[in-house]
Parts: sequence; structure tokens; C-alpha cells
Amino acid sequence: MRRSCSAPAVVCAWLAGALLSQGQTLILTDFEGPWRPVSNNPRGAGELPQGWSDNSNWANLSVRHERLLDEGSSYLRTTVSSLETGWGQLQHSLPRVSEQAYYRLRVRVRSEDLLGATFGIRRGGAPYNYLWQVRTAPGPNWRYFTFYARLSPADYDVAFYVALSGAGSYDLSAFHLEKLSEQELLDEFSRNAAGLPKNLFRNTRFPLGLPAGWMLDRDSSDTDAVTLDVEDKALRIQGAKRWQITTEPFAVPKPRTPYTASFRARGTASGRLQVISDGAVLATRNYQGTPDGERLSITFNSPVLVRAQALRLEGTGELVVEDFQLEEGTSATEFSPPACELHLSTASPLRLGFDDEPLSVTYSTLGGEVCASVRLKAETLAGDSIDLPVESSSGEADLPAAYGAYRVEGWVENASGERVSPYQEITVYRLRRPRYWMEDAPASPFGIHTNSTTRHILMAKAIGLNWTRLHDAGLQYIGWYHLERKPGEWTFYDDDIRRYRQYGMKVLGLLSTAPEWASHFDRPRNGYFDRFYQPRDLGQFANYVRTVTERYRDLIDTWDVWNEPWNAGWWAVRYDDDAKRYVTSEQPHSDFARLHRVAWDTAKSVAPSLTILGINSTTGSTGSDWTRGVVAAGGLDTSDVLCYHQYTTEPLGFARDAAERGWRDAVEPAMTGGGLDRPAWMTEGSPVYGLSGP
Repeated sequence: MRRSCSAPAVVCAWLAGALLSQGQTLILTDFEGPWRPVSNNPRGAGELPQGWSDNSNWANLSVRHERLLDEGSSYLRTTVSSLETGWGQLQHSLPRVSEQAYYRLRVRVRSEDLLGATFGIRRGGAPYNYLWQVRTAPGPNWRYFTFYARLSPADYDVAFYVALSGAGSYDLSAFHLEKLSEQELLDEFSRNAAGLPKNLFRNTRFPLGLPAGWMLDRDSSDTDAVTLDVEDKALRIQGAKRWQITTEPFAVPKPRTPYTASFRARGTASGRLQVISDGAVLATRNYQGTPDGERLSITFNSPVLVRAQALRLEGTGELVVEDFQLEEGTSATEFSPPACELHLSTASPLRLGFDDEPLSVTYSTLGGEVCASVRLKAETLAGDSIDLPVESSSGEADLPAAYGAYRVEGWVENASGERVSPYQEITVYRLRRPRYWMEDAPASPFGIHTNSTTRHILMAKAIGLNWTRLHDAGLQYIGWYHLERKPGEWTFYDDDIRRYRQYGMKVLGLLSTAPEWASHFDRPRNGYFDRFYQPRDLGQFANYVRTVTERYRDLIDTWDVWNEPWNAGWWAVRYDDDAKRYVTSEQPHSDFARLHRVAWDTAKSVAPSLTILGINSTTGSTGSDWTRGVVAAGGLDTSDVLCYHQYTTEPLGFARDAAERGWRDAVEPAMTGGGLDRPAWMTEGSPVYGLSGP
């Protein structure tokens, strides 16, 4: 049975020939057996395999279920149309989850309309919470998926649900859900680990620099704050400030078994190693580099059913690393390289090219005579596969001239045409050259939130984004909490602010946060929201506003004030320990209008030409109420621009769609005489939030 696998190559290899434990079957759909007409949905039609029912009668849509044939075998096609709200959904009964257990789901699916679907076990009634869910995006060809889940006991009825992501058709031809004990699951993993190579890393050395899938942390600016250079087959990392490199994700084949990751390192850097997994740290150790070098190692055990692990290397100073190894056991052994190793890269660190320049993938192999030939193919979003010309064991392969994304997959074969290396892949983009590349785009309405790192700024510019808003990403350069941690002791991030402007990125500064000493903070509750308690003394806040607007008056000419004050988490005066939530004052609208007046008066006294955004609203009744309250408190008088946030969760592009309704919610309460006498900007949001696709 072929399985689709998005995990690293070493995991896909053992899944491909997996020896499965025999579990307790909960659902095994017989698509050749009896089918039953759809009867419980007036807008539903067709028939379903026995045991399944339509669960879309609550949604505003039409749905049809059909029994079709593919090469003589039956399958189910579900087609959703006339979608206005909700989604198409199938349901199958299940016994209650009475004890902690493991579940294995195997399905065969496709969608010629490129729909995604969520498979999961969910509470049958309100509040409709999922015990487990996973999303598939199979594409137009049949694909097998195998999923595992661990469920905790629940004292209520549950069922299995398949929820489609939009309008179109989705096909299902195999469905098998089983219940496994933990030992059955561990035995299955152990059987399938047999025959794997000693070294489970597919990238062990660095002939082309940092491999695809490996990552320099988002806070480190490449080419200046941190440099990465190739030294023979080693990687030289150098940075005066802390840097962090994370390997590509990997998944050890045997949970609850010790594994050791190791590599050779030399240099003067000091720092730490960590093995991370699904947001948790599995192991950590400190290190101190030496000029002569040594093998650094770290041992860890993986929990059952985590998605993946990764090795994280942090340091300050210079370190040269090579010969990475991941092996079963409690200690590092002699380095054992793969028989063949393929590396892919591009000339541009952005992994993109414009239409007026050549675009190619650089490839290089490591290994002996068994590595006879390289194979490369490029796949497009449309599903087309293009074989790329390869002439030797290293070189460059040109990509097509057409615009779009290319997922380049490569491997090495021996003289008999057998694959002898792990698969390697890299995604490359061909784009139109932006009209304002690395310079300001006049009157551009498009922006993003990004840190001040060279690669991320240029990626944003490459797709036509010309503003960055300094909230979350970038807030550390400008927020009061970060700049004045102690009264009168200031830390500034001038290089980071200048880097934005160096590459033509306009900055929407954010006058927000308050240090603990200056806010209503009393003790730690949440490391993120604790920064957003209201300031106690608006005179101190004015001093912060004056300091940053004066310092950056030649770099930042547009300022937002605070973030989402309509949400108590960003505008609290206290924390309710009993209710476990942040609480505003009784007059949050007036509080914000007063703070905004201080920001306006102070910034305008520095430079009257500065543009100050205000109201800071959102959509829905929350937004209408907030706008109305802040306007009543005089907030519109201190706003050059009205701003609001909107995340839409439904299709757009028609009259009275979510974008129009959201704009009216946020803006109409500020209108006078049937119109708005100043611009309205949507400064945070997404048109695809909550929507899914392939």
C-alpha cells in the first residue's frame, strides 16, 4: 500500500513498507457493499455507504453524495455547491472513548477541485469540540494517508466527522479506523525500524551552505549580524550576537528509545544544544567550543506520536560544524556518512528569481562510485512534473521561464538506476520583478509584519509588500516595554530600524506596551500579554513617545498607537485570578482616547507632519461598539487615519461580503454626513484566515 508522506525521507522510507499491528477495527467502510439514500438533509441528495450519514443540514449549502466507479471499484464523491455559510460534512457513529488509547486511520482520497478536508473524532453535541483532528489536501490524484492519534477518555458521545473545506468535489475510496494499545503501537514502530541506516540525518555536511529545511532563527539578520560560509564541506557560523541554527525536522522511528545526535565542531563560540519537539524541549546541554575541535553530542528520548524533532544549535562567536549524525543509542559513535548524499541550493538566498534573470538550482553530491547519476524534477502548483537536465554529479539545472513556484525534488541513482540517496527537495519561485525593488513604492497599500532581517525584508519586497507594521515581529525594536526596562535606562535598536529603510521598506511604527515598572502589572501571568497592561502615568508614556518619535523622525513618518485595545488582553488594568482573564477598567474607550490624545499631542509636537493612526477598531458588533465609544470620547479628533483589523473566514469578492461588512462595522460609526472625512486603513488581518486549501 502506497502512503503519502510529508515527513522527512527517513520516516517516509519505513512508512512505505510498514508492517502494521492488527488493531481493533472501529470503522471499515465497504464501498462495494450496501449504500443508503440521504434522508436527513433537505438540501442533500444521493446515497452514502452503510454507516455514514450527511451532517450538513445546519449549513447553508447544497450537497450531493454519489457512488461512482474508478477502474471497476466503487468510491464516494461528495460535491458541495451553492455554498453561503458552513461546510459539507459526513458523520459515522463511534463508541465512547472510555480509556486512553491510540487510533490509526488509513484513507485513500483525492480532489479534482483541490479541496481539503478535516478528518476527526468530535463530540456529537455542543460545544462540538474535537478530541482529535487532522487535515488532508490530496490534490487531483488518488493518495493514501495514514494518521495516528492518542485520545484521552471522554464522558460523552462522540462520532467521526469528515468536514470539507469549501465548494467542489472530494472523493473517498478507502477508510479504516482502528484502536491500538500502546504496546501494539510501539511494536509496530519497532518492526518498521529494521533495516534503516545507522545515520538517520539526510544532510550531514554542507557543500552548498545551509541545506533546505535548515533554518537560521528569525531574529538574526543574515549577511550582517550573522554570516554563514562554506569551508570545504563544513559550515562556518559567525556572529557577535546570539545566533541559532535549527536542523530540518526529523522523526526517530522508535519512540521511547534513546537516540543521540552529534556533530564535529571547532571554534571559540559558546552556547547550548537542544533537541526540540512540538514546542517542547526534550534535552539540553551547554557547550564551549575549542580551537582543535571535538564531537558534540546530545541524547534524548522521543515521546509517542509527536510530529517531529529537530536539533537546535545556539551560540555567540564563531563555530565551524560538520559531520552530523543521528543514531540509536546513548552515546555518539564514529561518524558514518550516507552512501550518497544530495544537496540542493540556489544562487539567491531568497530562493527566487525575477523574470529578467536566469533561475537555476545548484546541486552537489557527496559519496563514492555508487553515486552514478543525479535525477531532478520540478513540480508546479498545477501538478505538472518537469524533468530537469543534469549533466554531472554537481552543477546547475535551469528552471522553466514560467512564473510560479517550483518544488524541485532530487535523488541519486546507481548504475542500475536504483535510488541510493535520501530524497532532497527545495522550493524556488520565479516572479515578476517588482517595479520598486529595494526602494520606496509611493502610495503602496500593501504591508506585512516582519522582523528586520535582510532575507525577510527582501522576500516581502519581492512580492510587492512595501510596509511593515512593528507589532509582534518588530515590536522588540520600538515597544516601550523593550526600550526602557528600568526607569531612565534605554536600549535602542537603530541598526534594525535602519535596515528596513535600507531596502525600501516603509515602517508603520507602533507606540505600545509598557514596562512592568510603569504599568498596572503586579506579578507574572503571561509573558506576552503582561507587556500590554495600561500605563499608570501618561506623562511617562509621553516621554516614551517623544523619545522614539524624535529619534526616528527621519526613518518613521507614520505611527499606530497600541494594538487591539478592544481586547482586554491588550488593554488591561488588572488580572482576575479566579476567572483567569485580563480585565479592563470600566471606561476602556475613554482610557484609550486619553492615551491616544497624549500620543497625538506629543508626536505632533516633535513633527507636525507625522501621520497618526487611531480608533484601532475591528469587525462585528465588537468593532462597531468600540468605534462608537472611542469617537464619543473624542478619539477621532486625534486620528489622521482610522484603522481597524479584520480576519475573514469566508470567501470574498461579492457585494456585502465579509470585507464590506467588516469595513462598515468598523468605520460607519465614525462617519458624519454619510461619509468619512479621512482615510481608513486595515492594518492587520488576512483574507484567507480560517479557510483551507491544498
